[in-house]
Amino acid sequence: MSRIRAWVVGREPGCDVVLRDGSVSRRHAEVVCLPDGRLHVTDCATMNGTFILRDGEWRAVRQTFAGPADRIRFGDCELTGGRLGALCPRDDSRPDAAGASAGGSPPSAAGRGTLDSRRELMSDPETGELREREAAPVPRPRRIQDRGGGR
Repeated sequence: MSRIRAWVVGREPGCDVVLRDGSVSRRHAEVVCLPDGRLHVTDCATMNGTFILRDGEWRAVRQTFAGPADRIRFGDCELTGGRLGALCPRDDSRPDAAGASAGGSPPSAAGRGTLDSRRELMSDPETGELREREAAPVPRPRRIQDRGGGR
């Protein structure tokens, strides 16, 4: 039996897909991946809106169905339905999905050669393309040397 899960897209660190852009609301939209591969996208009454490109024109949506080739925009952040679907997989698309859902942690898309849904996405200032935020280098622990001060 399949389980339906709505994935939250937004700027807030607790969202399933984090979009680090000022035009994106803290909780911008909810996405459900349907068994036929389409997405059901719902705008969460945001200030900057959710849009889909249809017939060469961006159209504001409250709820819509999107396919893998459709272009979807959250505020100023644009991505394809295929990329969004990879970030928000169906819970029944993995053999261990029931365990992952019960544990509360979203399944990682990293194993399928896609973006990891637990990492933040940023809009490239030059191209507008969404890409994973570079992980900050982990500082190495400093060694404290005993200089034999006799204390």
